[in-house]
Amino acid sequence: AAHDVEAEGFGGEAGADFVVAGLAELREVVRLGLPLPPGKLPPDLLAAHLDRLAAGDPAVLVPARLGEDVAALDVGGEEVLVVHGDPVTLTGHEAAAWAVRVNLNDLAVSGARPRWLLATVLLPPGTTASAALCLLDDLAAAAHADGLALVGGHTEVTPVVAQPLVSLTALGTVARGRLLDKRRVEPGDDLVLTRALAVEGTALLAVEMAGELRRAGLAEEELAACRALAATVSVVPEALAAAAVPGVHALHDVTEGGLAAAAAELAAACGHGLVVDLDAVPVLPETRRVCAALGADPLGLIGSGSLLACCRPEATPRLREALAGLGVAATVIGRVGEAGAGVAARRRGRPAPWPRFETDEAARLLAQRRET
Repeated sequence: AAHDVEAEGFGGEAGADFVVAGLAELREVVRLGLPLPPGKLPPDLLAAHLDRLAAGDPAVLVPARLGEDVAALDVGGEEVLVVHGDPVTLTGHEAAAWAVRVNLNDLAVSGARPRWLLATVLLPPGTTASAALCLLDDLAAAAHADGLALVGGHTEVTPVVAQPLVSLTALGTVARGRLLDKRRVEPGDDLVLTRALAVEGTALLAVEMAGELRRAGLAEEELAACRALAATVSVVPEALAAAAVPGVHALHDVTEGGLAAAAAELAAACGHGLVVDLDAVPVLPETRRVCAALGADPLGLIGSGSLLACCRPEATPRLREALAGLGVAATVIGRVGEAGAGVAARRRGRPAPWPRFETDEAARLLAQRRET
């Protein structure tokens, strides 16, 4: 790959920043100078960075790696400390509760029970003291409602942000023998999806693009049904229930980039390829209606509220039973393949391309609207 070299003089005055052996390497150099799209860093770019973070500390049980959302730390005793961090840009009355729940989802998929929360709150100039205190109170109330203690953080007014931004760090604990590690996934495991595609994205677009949806013919009752899906964004109860089922090897929550991104992340983290039956993937009628109206693909639409689970086929009935007790549906949408990476798809029994999205579909639609 292209690499840095010392500037030893080139053409008298200039030094060389890169030396390349061919057009393929030149393409990668050019890419480094191009603006990144909104959303998560491209997986290959992030993987190159994470590969340099090899943990030399034996207390790090689950290290930073592509597709992994938590770190698990051995702090002695019978329990393991699990940590997750995520920034959230906040808007709207329910934003604080939404931010807390989305962060707890990532923690719970390790099998850990969320316990503590830290919040770094960055506010734009012009924010009133009343607005700042209201946001902090909302965060504290949301943490309390989910059984957490808000134990610290940082607050600041800064011109760096144009709207409130909260970076949350959630911490929890899990018994040493109950920690879920995606590296335990095995070939032949069932791939199970809870609820349906794009739960969060459907609710989000019904709020943010309500005008466009009304003009496309959606009735107020349909929009209300879409917005009601926001109440199902938390997956903590079902994640903890699933983690307790013997034979469940890994859980992964579906977030930005939808199922398309989540499956790719899971495949990278577990080191096995996944095969997804697109005909088996459940899509709510509300989601189909919203996506058809706005020209979005639900496979690439943000999907908090759903889990991917890898489990032995004989454990699948027990997993379904445990989730049904919480009113959560679970559908087998594929299987785990041999060692490797990537996601393969099938439709009507034949190989089909697995979609890749540069940007989450909700982010794309909102960006397009700002540009018009």
